[in-house]
Amino acid sequence: MRDPYEVLGVSRDASDEQLKAAYRQRAREAAAMNGGVGMSSRMDEIDNAYDTILSWRRNSGSYVNNGYNYQYDAYESTYQSVRSKLNSRHYSEADIELDTVPLPDRNAEWYFLKGSIQRRKGWLSDAESNFERATRLDPSNSEYAQAYNDIQDKKNGGYRTSRGGRGSGCDTCDCCTTLCVLDCCCESMDMDCIPCC
Repeated sequence: MRDPYEVLGVSRDASDEQLKAAYRQRAREAAAMNGGVGMSSRMDEIDNAYDTILSWRRNSGSYVNNGYNYQYDAYESTYQSVRSKLNSRHYSEADIELDTVPLPDRNAEWYFLKGSIQRRKGWLSDAESNFERATRLDPSNSEYAQAYNDIQDKKNGGYRTSRGGRGSGCDTCDCCTTLCVLDCCCESMDMDCIPCC
């Protein structure tokens, strides 16, 4: 695939407005081909380039003119492919493909995806470590933060240490809820866990 910035004829630090203007200009040029051979494929290329850049900007958590990291772009298709394999439950294939990204080029998305693979394989400690690193590298990404918080909850049995907080242990509400559920289960089998209820 050609570099989408090259397809639209804009620099990587172009604003969103400049990007949109370039897209419209290229679309007009493609339409001027009067339906000739290649017009449809040219328009597809322009559409894909525009959509890809917008996706990169949304997923990176920052914009090109605010220090957007082009290295993310270089492996975007790899990351999309890995996500697709994860959704299809092809964890080993996803892991192999992800490991093709060289060490110096591994960014927050790489660590998030590695953690996702490890979590699905049941390697919670490794997954937690990678989610933590992804969150540290891109603290504004809510998907990474949610994965890190979820795995900490899972590791700690899903309980909170205090109202609204996260961590190990449990609070009074969790204990009461557990006892009430246990009592209901026992009563359904003509037994009684908590005689007063």
